[in-house]
Amino acid sequence: MKKELALDIQRKVLSNGLRTFAVTQKGILSSHVVLGLRAGARRENAETNGIAHFLEHMFFRGGIRYPTQEIISRAIEGVGGNFNAFTGYDKVYFVIGIPVNKFEVAMDVLSDMLFNAQLRTEDIDAERGAVLQELARRADDPSSIAWEELHKLMYGDTSLGRPIVGPRENLERFSRPDFVRFRQEMYNAREAVLAFSGDLNVKSAYSLAEKYFSGLPRTSSYYGFPDEPISSSANPEIVIKQKDFAQAIITLGVSAPAFHSNDRASAIVLDGILGSGMSSRLFQNVRTLKGLAYSVTSDYGNGHDFGAFVCSAGVSPTKTEEAIQAIALEIRRLMDEPPSANELQCAKSFRAGNLAMSSDNVSTILGWLVGSELSYGKAVTPTDAIHDADNVSRKDVTRIAQKLFLPGGWKVSIVGPYGGSVETIQDILHTTLIA
Repeated sequence: MKKELALDIQRKVLSNGLRTFAVTQKGILSSHVVLGLRAGARRENAETNGIAHFLEHMFFRGGIRYPTQEIISRAIEGVGGNFNAFTGYDKVYFVIGIPVNKFEVAMDVLSDMLFNAQLRTEDIDAERGAVLQELARRADDPSSIAWEELHKLMYGDTSLGRPIVGPRENLERFSRPDFVRFRQEMYNAREAVLAFSGDLNVKSAYSLAEKYFSGLPRTSSYYGFPDEPISSSANPEIVIKQKDFAQAIITLGVSAPAFHSNDRASAIVLDGILGSGMSSRLFQNVRTLKGLAYSVTSDYGNGHDFGAFVCSAGVSPTKTEEAIQAIALEIRRLMDEPPSANELQCAKSFRAGNLAMSSDNVSTILGWLVGSELSYGKAVTPTDAIHDADNVSRKDVTRIAQKLFLPGGWKVSIVGPYGGSVETIQDILHTTLIA
């Protein structure tokens, strides 16, 4: 039986078309506000790559009522709150946690930042240095390099194949008109969802939402995501980046169901069996049995119209080929035979337990509501996700493994002091995955 969350969730559309959710919790002293917009890196081209993330930074530089970063910070932190934002490929999120009696402060600050951002040239130049240092930090992180190289292989010269932070030449070139244009095109009520929580009077809370967020334009001239092909080939594609690191970082990726797909739940359970948690096959066989890696996982992620299934590990450079073969063997096993009933139930229970525990954090619930409304056009909660996974069978796992794990579909990036060749890795994958 599907157990519902013990929360009062109400949905309302404001006068400008902005979709909102109010989540009321009696006796809770905190409040959260989450605003999500489909204004991530998917909305960029090669010339504007990096501006979505850079603009997210610039909002913190001040509006009219809160004109500087320091004043914004003190307005939130000075009443015991916290503030964060992050940019992904599909979406950008702004998240505020604050004592419930200061709920209006959160609405006031967030709306002023977004609608009244000054985007001063001197602030852009100052923030440019911070963003360039963020780029430099990623260049020193082998896992970040490996994932970016994998994205290039999987998606080619499209927005999905480019790093969210953007290239140095773009970051050094962006000026005020670029930010103003991107905000005008992407920040509108059609592409946004607002959610808030706490021990609130819902009628009063919605009055505040109308007061502060009805200024978000209803629409713009820009709609939808670009229609971008995903690269493919008859053979596995591999890139090796020689770096002076202690480990070789391996990532193997393949296209997977998008958020809308009916196969999404099956892919989630497949991920649980293959590489999520200490009882997963990759952990047990690649780490525990063979000692090839400290960290070895799989990860299934999806967006509005794309998905990726990725296996990753950090290994001794001299063990790179052995580790890739060991990972490929576990992939092949899932294609050949269904998991046991116990293994299937363990994967479902592990995910359900993690979702249940995350649901205790109401900001997580708000994130689910906002993200699913933006991606799917309706609210999806962790409870819904648990229910969907419960219906996945052993045959479903084998079917989705055979559908996704086609030998020619794999892309591989290796970052570190690995001395082998692309041809060697191709041979390992070919002989292991084609039994």
